[in-house]
Amino acid sequence: MKKLLLLIFFFSSFCYSQNFFNYSSFKTDDPRKIYKINVFYDNSQNLNYLIIDVESLDIIFNKSKFYIKGDQIESFSKYLKFLLNKKIEWDAISLKNKILDCDKIIEYEDQFKINCIYEDGPSKSDTLLHTRYFIKNGKSFISIGTPFYNDVKPSILIFSDNKLFTQFINRIDIEKIKISIKNDYHKKSLLK
Repeated sequence: MKKLLLLIFFFSSFCYSQNFFNYSSFKTDDPRKIYKINVFYDNSQNLNYLIIDVESLDIIFNKSKFYIKGDQIESFSKYLKFLLNKKIEWDAISLKNKILDCDKIIEYEDQFKINCIYEDGPSKSDTLLHTRYFIKNGKSFISIGTPFYNDVKPSILIFSDNKLFTQFINRIDIEKIKISIKNDYHKKSLLK
């Protein structure tokens, strides 16, 4: 029942949004994979959702997306910047102390919630993101993901390369998104 209500909510939101475009893309550590960032916005050029392709660890529902509400983008960007700074700080500590293996949860002052939809699978609404810093064979990673559920495994974003993580954060800039919405709206209004 909850899944049905969530799908009705998203469907009605998208019907009223009416405007969708592929905003950007990004890479993580696997150079063969490119992930998309899409935008849904309404006819008043207000951002409704930022939709980010992420990795699903589930073998049945192997594609998923994070849906971030328009009014959460700045908070999400702030959250990502905090994680990058924490990774840089802990990388320096790990290097200085020659730590080769580690797994630690990163605590954040504000609990950040997103919606996660698995392609042809379940939807998880208002789910808390869990973040881990880990080192494996001397290489550090940040993992941002949903929790384990009974019906599906987590969806995650993983970054080891600080440059790629920084590029991803820069793509989630609200001002850049607003400019892209304005340009997309203008382009579509010319074709009416």
